[in-house]
Amino acid sequence: MRYLMGGALAIVLSYAVLFCAGPAASDAWVEEDRIVESVGALALLAASVSFLLILIRGRREKRFGLFKQMVLVGLVLLFFFGAGEEISWGQRYLGLATPAELKRIDAQQEFNVHNLKQLSGWLDSDRLFQMFWILFGVALPVAVALSKRARAFFDRLTPLLPLWVAVLLVFNQAVAWLADAINQAQPSWYEGRYYSFNGGRIEVTESIISALLAAGSYALHRNMGTRNQAQLPTSSSANDI
Repeated sequence: MRYLMGGALAIVLSYAVLFCAGPAASDAWVEEDRIVESVGALALLAASVSFLLILIRGRREKRFGLFKQMVLVGLVLLFFFGAGEEISWGQRYLGLATPAELKRIDAQQEFNVHNLKQLSGWLDSDRLFQMFWILFGVALPVAVALSKRARAFFDRLTPLLPLWVAVLLVFNQAVAWLADAINQAQPSWYEGRYYSFNGGRIEVTESIISALLAAGSYALHRNMGTRNQAQLPTSSSANDI
């Protein structure tokens, strides 16, 4: 319950900044390489590290079969890639110029992949990210919370985030929609200049999602040592997959 209350309060306050802060503070909140984006990038990196630690411990204790180990490797790489992409692989920190060819095909003319003009429709990075957090962060935790059979099946295949992560992800989306409605009713409340309200709100939403996924992965790693061994697949059954 403390995770839910604390997380819900942090989510509400994150959106409230958009309406309560002046122009300079609003821009500092959502501008590239500033507070919100940096938190999002660090959260993705933290998730990558957490899944790596889970993989290392699981292999050492022979808890996971080959398939689940491969899924964990994929998650480590995916979150690491996301962290690098979020800050354009440190391009602005290092003062690196975008290569001419990449500048021509990148919508933001930055050193990253997710803004390539070719990635549209179902390959759009925002759409793919949304599909990922809905499936991995909401659908799976809810499914295994409702069905012991589903938990027994999916626990052999993939790490399962805590249910409170799913609840907070849904709450975050609801607050994002509420923020959009408030902005439509009171457009003068948002005074940012760097982004439109929609751009700033999306930055906040995505960073909160990243932070929740990181918190869930950390909780998984922390709880590995306290879970009852009887609830885990045995090494023999795990190796069947």
